[in-house]
Amino acid sequence: MKKFLPSILLLLLLSACAGEWVRVDASSVVHKTDLYRVSLPVGWVSRQVGDTLVVTRDGPDIQKIILRVSKHAEAFNDIQAQSKSDMLPTELADLFIAELKKEDSDSLPSLTIQSNEPIMLSGRDAFHLHASYRTANGLEYQLLAVGFVTEKHFYAISYTAPTLLFFERSRESYDQVLDSLEAI
Repeated sequence: MKKFLPSILLLLLLSACAGEWVRVDASSVVHKTDLYRVSLPVGWVSRQVGDTLVVTRDGPDIQKIILRVSKHAEAFNDIQAQSKSDMLPTELADLFIAELKKEDSDSLPSLTIQSNEPIMLSGRDAFHLHASYRTANGLEYQLLAVGFVTEKHFYAISYTAPTLLFFERSRESYDQVLDSLEAI
């Protein structure tokens, strides 16, 4: 989550000059870029800004799915680290977690890693991370994140929602988005 907070804040700050939220309907379920193709949940809204796609049903503070694709040299700017095409999922996960912790300026000292496991996604070895944290107000959030590398890019897709009600309610939609992701 921490890795994506600056992206979300940037999206909110640039909302006047960035692309608008687009409702996902039957004609816009498949979202394509030069780097990936993914199916989005009908009835949600999406916004693409630069290399980051944000998808939400009830608003980014309630639940959000974030898909970010970065060149290796830009994958972990906050910790001044790069990804590489031959990195193991465990190495990527370590960098991802370090980046989350580095971005700990938004009351996330409570970040707890629940699990960190290797998986296969889009035909590639990936990490699958489950974490939780509490905001300064005491609201507990859950974070799921998956990351992998290709020859030129680092892909990260995450899902964040409050533990109460929203996390389980929208998790199936995240799983469907994750399963549909095709890196190009």
